[in-house]
Amino acid sequence: MKFNLRVFIVLLALCPAIALISSCGTSVNVPHTETVTQVYGSPFDGAPQIFSRYLPSSGIAEDSKIKFQTSSTEKGLKVMNYHFESLFGSPQDISVIEINPRMYRFNVANHVKLVRTSEIASEAGAVAAMNGTFYDMKKGGSVCYLQIDGVVADTTKGKDMKVRANGAVVIKKGKLSVEPWNADKESIYKERFLKGLNRIGYPEETRHSESVNAVRSGYGSGVIRSQKNVSIMATMPLLIKDGYAVELPYYKGFSDKRHPRSVVFEKDGKICLMVIDGRSKGNAAGMTLDEVQRYLLSMDGGKGCQNAVNLDGGGSSTLWLKPSSGEKYSNGAIAPEASIQGTGVINHPSDNGKFDHKGERRVANSIIVLRK
Repeated sequence: MKFNLRVFIVLLALCPAIALISSCGTSVNVPHTETVTQVYGSPFDGAPQIFSRYLPSSGIAEDSKIKFQTSSTEKGLKVMNYHFESLFGSPQDISVIEINPRMYRFNVANHVKLVRTSEIASEAGAVAAMNGTFYDMKKGGSVCYLQIDGVVADTTKGKDMKVRANGAVVIKKGKLSVEPWNADKESIYKERFLKGLNRIGYPEETRHSESVNAVRSGYGSGVIRSQKNVSIMATMPLLIKDGYAVELPYYKGFSDKRHPRSVVFEKDGKICLMVIDGRSKGNAAGMTLDEVQRYLLSMDGGKGCQNAVNLDGGGSSTLWLKPSSGEKYSNGAIAPEASIQGTGVINHPSDNGKFDHKGERRVANSIIVLRK
């Protein structure tokens, strides 16, 4: 076939326009590391499917504009940010990382000292991360049951917390699930760990201690075979189970006041890490536990999600994505206007009192996402 140079040049010149036209349909194919920003007004006609998957029903999101950003940093991982002018009667800013578990594995990172999620994730070679469960802000260490690759790092502290901790992030061979949790389950997992330690001479007088901190003590070699690839992070409260709302406990100030929230949920075979920003007047109000639950149930035209659990929130809430350039990320700070573009901390941690990406709090543990 004869090559027509003039036709080839014309087609080459039209490529950007063709690409622009193709992006105006009902779906958006986002290239590697590129961020797409769009603004929609109710009823969000023409919005891409990925947008509507995590959009609440119109009864919750009032008739107002929503700024939506989406970014695909690499195959099997999508990042979204929603800024609502009015959600539950207040401005809200929500960030979600959707992860394909066939392409990524999960684990728990336990920090010997309080460390920023961005720092521990970078050191672990993670591609994404979120802060974990509740911890002692003065002494460090989790106040909920924490097990990493079969080794018990911390157990649930205090009578009140033992009642509160009714949910858990359970990771088996890198696969994450959200499950109910209680004191009986904790006892079973702890006894399995202690049983394995018998073989390496674990001290008899401390075998049933309430603070078995074997990660820092170096007893990992005693883990029994069935538990070697099992990590567990107990937390509270469980929000959704098998697509239905779980009855929420009431704790004054924690349940009924709006705070930043960190949530893990399962939806249609994907694992999602979500942070709801808060404590920023005019930008992000945060949510009560009831509002978080209602949001999750109303997503995707009422399809909601299958399972969901709340993690430590407030100033701890942090959602992190590995910088696209691959440089080591050491302090969690990126340009205030960047949001998703440029990656790093993609939500707006509230500890510095500013609506930017630099207010990250040091925490005791995190959930990390790694390539398989």
